[in-house]
Amino acid sequence: MEVANLVLEYLKVFLSWPPVLGALAIVLLVIFREDIKALLLRLASIKVAGGSAVFSSQSERSEREERREPLRAEEIAAEDLEEITEVVNDAKVLVQQLEAERATSLTWEFRFLNYFLVARTQFVLDWLIQFPQPIAATFYDAHWNPHIPSARERNAIIAALSNHHLIQFQNGMITVTPKGRQYSEWRGPMAQNDRE
Repeated sequence: MEVANLVLEYLKVFLSWPPVLGALAIVLLVIFREDIKALLLRLASIKVAGGSAVFSSQSERSEREERREPLRAEEIAAEDLEEITEVVNDAKVLVQQLEAERATSLTWEFRFLNYFLVARTQFVLDWLIQFPQPIAATFYDAHWNPHIPSARERNAIIAALSNHHLIQFQNGMITVTPKGRQYSEWRGPMAQNDRE
């Protein structure tokens, strides 16, 4: 009786739908192997929503790879040229949109900096822009010591400008970044009463 139950359990497993479907698929692949192979070789292109994917047969691909020949102009259909032109135009539009978004974000950042940076910090940035080459931090301290006696405040100004990438402070040298120059040009000259 136990052997009969064991055989019955094995039959239940083997006659369930996954093994039966798998066996049927294998049988169909074996029977129609040549037809499926011919169909895949004849397959040239597939149209999908939003564009097309082009597949060349494996034998054509292997021949072209062996010869290392590029596609000739005659082989490219007019539809393919239109699609390529459309993709290039889409890429140009995308680049223009990205540049516009970058300019918008820079404008918002500069507006924020107008509120965040106090007038004295902005004046220091304008003063630094005067110099075409990097200046030494000791020169900065010596020049601003009479106007800003607190070393802590002078360091805070440099830290604020550096944290917003308006200047670079490396190896005791201070350099105005292109972003710092852009911000100064965008803001324009400061009024005399703002400087005090």
